[in-house]
Amino acid sequence: MVITITSPGYKYTSELTKTASETTKTRASEIADQGPSLQQFQHILSEKMAGSQQASAASANTTAGSAASSTSTGSQTAQASSAATSTPVDTGLGFKVPYSLKSIFEKAADKYGVDVKLLETIGYIESGFHNTSTSGAGAQGIMQLMPATAKSYGVTDPYDPEQNIMGGAHVLADKLKEFNGNVDLACAAYNCGSGAIHRAGDTLTAAGKRYVEKVHRYYN
Repeated sequence: MVITITSPGYKYTSELTKTASETTKTRASEIADQGPSLQQFQHILSEKMAGSQQASAASANTTAGSAASSTSTGSQTAQASSAATSTPVDTGLGFKVPYSLKSIFEKAADKYGVDVKLLETIGYIESGFHNTSTSGAGAQGIMQLMPATAKSYGVTDPYDPEQNIMGGAHVLADKLKEFNGNVDLACAAYNCGSGAIHRAGDTLTAAGKRYVEKVHRYYN
């Protein structure tokens, strides 16, 4: 409906306003027609939420994977460490010392002033480092101490590796002093007893020679 007014300017303004209003309504209708319905909007929102949940789950899996990888690495490190501490130590003398005994031999050698390699050699040829070894004569443990000798040197458990090695080192140190640092006589006395060596005029007996030969296979 067009209102006719004699003033040309007012008539133009009224028609322009009406035309603009109709255009605005038409554009609003087009936007409404082109936009998603409520059901479509809900579907889109549902897809967005599902995608967000999947991304969160993937992130959690990645974190869990990293944690598992870290745990696996720690386990491998622990296993490597365990393997390293159970590996026998090469003496360079032709035999190896069990890792668990190496520090005991070093401690005993340091305490009693005996060459650690000589002490390890005695342990090897006496028992092969078997702490439960017992000879036919009754000698016991790694250093094969006779019960009376073990008792006189304060060894209460001759099958305990540390007590036995410390006791053996003490005995050997005393033999070295007794024979003025002569390693052969000291070793022979360790095996046969000091009395046998003294009775032979402080020389090697036949049994003493055989024992010293065993020692010199590894220690020189």
